[in-house]
Amino acid sequence: MTDRHKQEWASLKAADADEKRAIAQEKDRTIPRTIERVKEEHKPVWGALFMRHRSELEDFRRDEKSPFGRLWHAAAVVRDRAQAGDLVGGIVAALSAEERRAVVLKQHDRERAKIGLQIREKISAQVDRIRDDHSGAMVQARHRFMRECADLRKRQDEAREALRQQWSRHNAERRTAFQTARTAVQSVERNRGKRLGRHRG
Repeated sequence: MTDRHKQEWASLKAADADEKRAIAQEKDRTIPRTIERVKEEHKPVWGALFMRHRSELEDFRRDEKSPFGRLWHAAAVVRDRAQAGDLVGGIVAALSAEERRAVVLKQHDRERAKIGLQIREKISAQVDRIRDDHSGAMVQARHRFMRECADLRKRQDEAREALRQQWSRHNAERRTAFQTARTAVQSVERNRGKRLGRHRG
């Protein structure tokens, strides 16, 4: 019985370890798939953004060929620098074609960063949900394991108690049988002694 009980505990622990490993593996497979899915969903957004940026750079190059276009971009440079607290630097920078182009590129960088942040936040939220689900599954597995441990302990205690009672009954039967046999032997010896005593007399 002891070996069987040990085997039952080993099997229960192995099943628990297998379940937890499967839960962890599922999480490890789900996270990369989720990240890939979110990135895939946003490919059209990125594609549209890059096309618009390319178009805006083409517009910038075309506008830089006209005085009104250069003036428009120069105003954007002054406005950008003024927001940063450098109005005088903005006026000087407005005279540079590179600075005017840099304002367009800076706006593009901000837009890319904004979309990138939105994607990272969405990925982070979904990964957090997966991790929360994983944690919940692990807690449920632990509770299930503890219930199964309690059930196994109860079954084994009942089996040990049944075995103890069986041995108690067996020992009581042996004592009774021994007592009966002993009484019978004593009775036979007494009867023999009485018979032998009559023959002597």
